[in-house]
Amino acid sequence: MMQIIRRNNQQSAFTLIELSIVVVVIALIVAGVVAGQSIVKQAKLRDVINQQQQHKVAIRTFQLQYSALPGDFSDAVAFFGATTADGDKDGIIGDSNSSSAGEELRFWQHLALSKIIVGNYTGVDAGNPNSQIGINIPKSSISNAGYILNHWTVNKMFTRVGHSVALAHELVDTNWLGAVISPIDAHSIDQKADDGFPALGTIFSDNASTGTGSCASEGRTFTGDMKTVEYDLNNTEIKCRMHFWFD
Repeated sequence: MMQIIRRNNQQSAFTLIELSIVVVVIALIVAGVVAGQSIVKQAKLRDVINQQQQHKVAIRTFQLQYSALPGDFSDAVAFFGATTADGDKDGIIGDSNSSSAGEELRFWQHLALSKIIVGNYTGVDAGNPNSQIGINIPKSSISNAGYILNHWTVNKMFTRVGHSVALAHELVDTNWLGAVISPIDAHSIDQKADDGFPALGTIFSDNASTGTGSCASEGRTFTGDMKTVEYDLNNTEIKCRMHFWFD
């Protein structure tokens, strides 16, 4: 009888050891998955930085070859054929901060037709919304995000005037640029490639609205001290769209 009890105790002890091993293995698997997700995420953020650097090089290369900005190029049809349209060569790609049909969309088409970037873009309004990823604008490594060319006039983007490529997507029915990235991730990109401030340097980030929101401490119509504008690093939600200036 004692032997039977001893065996049961031995069997119970062995089972506990097995369970402990299983728990340790599961913990290691979970830790590996979390670490893998972090690595993938950081790789996507690095891709955004690399893509923006490639965009800047592409724009400069186009200017050197054709003495004009892509989209604004007035001899595009002569060089690239009737599938595109000429710009007015006034030094501005488009006439406002809208990404509606026009030079803003031909911008990507001219770059692709010149073989400076890889892709096939229609150069025309895609419907609702005007800009659609993979049709007339390039896609990003960030989910549901593309690159949209904008020309900003005074007091439309933290007092900055000029051209930017936005990491965003257009919202159906409004053609408003929607948020695609969290403040934490936007700050990570900004800090690695620029100065870490959402309203200074060559990388801006703003809320997907004109007022104070959850991406930065101030909205894009703010005209005060830009050094006081900060990312909302307590927010992990998708609240930002980013703007990469090239002039």
